[in-house]
Amino acid sequence: MFYNDYPYCWTFIIGGFFIIVIGRYFGIVSSYYMFSCCKGSSSNHLSFREISFATYAAFIRGAIAFGLVEMLDEHTFPYKRVIVSSTMVLVIASTCIFGGFTPIVLNFLLPSKNIEALDYDPQRLTDSIRKSKNMDRNSAETA
Repeated sequence: MFYNDYPYCWTFIIGGFFIIVIGRYFGIVSSYYMFSCCKGSSSNHLSFREISFATYAAFIRGAIAFGLVEMLDEHTFPYKRVIVSSTMVLVIASTCIFGGFTPIVLNFLLPSKNIEALDYDPQRLTDSIRKSKNMDRNSAETA
């Protein structure tokens, strides 16, 4: 199905873009702080920068939204073509914008985490895998 002959609604696209950014940011941040009141280790708590990056990563979504607007019945919802094409533009634009700026945002919000991810010891990783396999064998033999 081609959507190049579908009409667009730029107000819907721009409004949806701001709703995505504001709604997801406040939804994720507020739910994190709401659940941080629960009992748990303080070492598991995230910094504000880590929460902000997780929220930024959540902006790159849209396949479900596009699938849902495709399910609208054209007979009961006469503006389906406008919603479908506008949602497609919104999904593609937000994925390209947020996906393209992810490395920049990562370096800005979590500069030390980016270096830690690249700095690993292959021998330590191999030893860890061997230990894990030995533990699995020992637990299977004792059971």
